[in-house]
Amino acid sequence: AIQSVRQKVFAEGLDDLRALQTLEKRKGRACCERLIQACFGTTTFRTAPDSPEAMLSFREAVNRALAESF
Repeated sequence: AIQSVRQKVFAEGLDDLRALQTLEKRKGRACCERLIQACFGTTTFRTAPDSPEAMLSFREAVNRALAESF
């Protein structure tokens, strides 16, 4: 079966969620909130990242924080 783009994006979102949950367990919720604030500013249900690059840089920041937590 061929995956749809929606399925791929959803899977990436779940990967991001798991990465944040792991970071929260290792470094605490405040660390995750600081990363989100630094990358996106104030977030609400009515705001979204303004570019794909913003999401990629956020994920790279999460990955760096996870690597530092070992």
